[in-house]
Amino acid sequence: MKGCQEKAEERIDWLLELEKTPFSLNTHYLSDYRAKFLAHYKGARGRYENDLTKFIKNYKESSTGTSLYTEPTGIAKVLSGLAEIGIVGIKAEDLPKLLPPDPMEPALGIMADVRAYFQGWHAVFRIPPVLLIYFMVSCIQALRG
Repeated sequence: MKGCQEKAEERIDWLLELEKTPFSLNTHYLSDYRAKFLAHYKGARGRYENDLTKFIKNYKESSTGTSLYTEPTGIAKVLSGLAEIGIVGIKAEDLPKLLPPDPMEPALGIMADVRAYFQGWHAVFRIPPVLLIYFMVSCIQALRG
């Protein structure tokens, strides 16, 4: 059993040596996972789930336009104000992009990078289960003699 443990430790040391300089050739997996985890972390943080988001969800653009006698209010007023200063083509769902960035954005990016790297590593190579199987087979062979 001691020999099995030593072999498993050698394999783990080998894997750790490989990871000293992390990189990935699977950049498409890495960028896809990063985007997914960043969106997840931003959502969990809930920074912008506020009144603006609710107003945008409830906003419905009028197909007939605004009357000459009524002033636009809420989201319509913001959109018309942006158009008035020359910023055209903005839709209600684009308004959160005008908000200042979340001060934790860099940390969320780091979290997403790290999580995406390890998600991609395990999704492609499946090394930890291989180590477990290797250890179990080595132990069974050692017990059989």
